[in-house]
Amino acid sequence: MDLWQPLAIADRTLRNRIVFPPVVTNLAGGKGEVTEELIAHYSRIAAGGAGLVIVEATYIHPAGRAFPFGLGADESGKLPGLRRLAAAIKKEGALAGIQLFHPGARANPNLTGVLGLGPSSITLMPKLPSRALTKDEIQDLTNTFGNAVGLAVQAGFDLICLHMAHGFLLSEFLSPLANRRRDEYGGSTSNRLRFPLAVLKEARRRAPNALVSCRISAHEGEGGIIPTEAARIASSLASHAHIIDVSAGWPGAAIASVPPAAFPPGCYLTYARIVKEAVSIPVIGVGRITDHLLAQQALSKGQADLIALARALLCDPDLPNKVREGRPYEECQSCSGCHRLLNRGGKVRCVRTKAPGSP
Repeated sequence: MDLWQPLAIADRTLRNRIVFPPVVTNLAGGKGEVTEELIAHYSRIAAGGAGLVIVEATYIHPAGRAFPFGLGADESGKLPGLRRLAAAIKKEGALAGIQLFHPGARANPNLTGVLGLGPSSITLMPKLPSRALTKDEIQDLTNTFGNAVGLAVQAGFDLICLHMAHGFLLSEFLSPLANRRRDEYGGSTSNRLRFPLAVLKEARRRAPNALVSCRISAHEGEGGIIPTEAARIASSLASHAHIIDVSAGWPGAAIASVPPAAFPPGCYLTYARIVKEAVSIPVIGVGRITDHLLAQQALSKGQADLIALARALLCDPDLPNKVREGRPYEECQSCSGCHRLLNRGGKVRCVRTKAPGSP
């Protein structure tokens, strides 16, 4: 399997195996609207040669906001901007994806004015208590996810990514670290899957002609999901999804969703392989993959079918084109400076390379 080999999935074809995964940017407007700066950012990534560009975690409801300048797909007034965003990505030859999410217990009450919602009353982040969802609210949120999917489809996105990782709402239902329910939505793996699977089925119903992927945390640390259970979860999801995106991490756990330089390159590819062996649909591998040689090696070893380069493409968006043309590129050092900017409410950028337009 080659990094430059196209991949056909349903009626879509990726020009290569490189994916820019969802990375929060803080480039949207204060009400979650698409801005020119946001369009320029994703257009730039697509122009660099990635095969699939997935727009950042996009909230589905105004009570489900986590980032001060996060993107929203919560109402029809945002459709024109989302349409322009999808078109800009596709104009550069990449498939356009968008990740839809609800932060659950990680919702920011300073932005929403209400408590976060979760499977149980938990506090995942300091000073962010939450309350347990009722069964009626779970059904309402399933429909809300569906409405956001419908909006994304109208906007022209080729792929809908459902965020089931990193301690956000769907992940909270999947994980024994957050889900302490004693009804049909908690306890066994199959029960914890019930709500995320319902959202996935609703997404497929609302987007019959688009691709649908699920991003999962295959390892959460002590007491959480481990790779063998993640493989069972992925197997259930794969009956309805087109792609499984294998990440890792949980808030406050030793296994970080953004692995620092102390973690080995390709640190989560082993988890991707375990999941890949359990499913028959394409798998995306991620985890401190900073150079094309490691990406190619992962494909050659059968660890994944697609390779996600997040910080690597923030560092040098032209990495795919440069590699294909035999030119050198700026290699990410995994310093996580871009991630620290976001945590402080700043706009995403590589702190080691020049900002666009700088002398």
